[in-house]
Amino acid sequence: CDLKPSNILLDDEMVAHVGDFGLAKFLPEDITIPQTNQSSSIGVRGTIGYTAPEYGLGNKPSTHGDVYSFGVLLLEIFTGRRPTDDMFNDDLSLQSFVQAAWPERVVEILDLVLFEDIIGEEMNTCGEHTHHLLRT
Repeated sequence: CDLKPSNILLDDEMVAHVGDFGLAKFLPEDITIPQTNQSSSIGVRGTIGYTAPEYGLGNKPSTHGDVYSFGVLLLEIFTGRRPTDDMFNDDLSLQSFVQAAWPERVVEILDLVLFEDIIGEEMNTCGEHTHHLLRT
């Protein structure tokens, strides 16, 4: 539930590993996550911008939420922008920023430093995979 850049660790061979499970909890399958109008402080927590929106509605943690967080991570890598950047507010999120540019103006929003050696087809393939992850 808390997949974000600072929780991705690289080893000596630049292989990524997920770390920092400080917020992770092993919950029974039949647990009900409290709604915001209840008086309990138990619920799903995570980092703003990376946590799936349905967690704010009281939905149970799932692999779908992890896939969403991974998609946000990929968008951050591809655009060079964090979901909490000042340019994003109630009307504009990192996801809507990318969706508005997809596919005609995608080159305008990419962090071109990462893509100096990649052209055309390869860049579109990366973008399509990220777009699919966010829709999952």
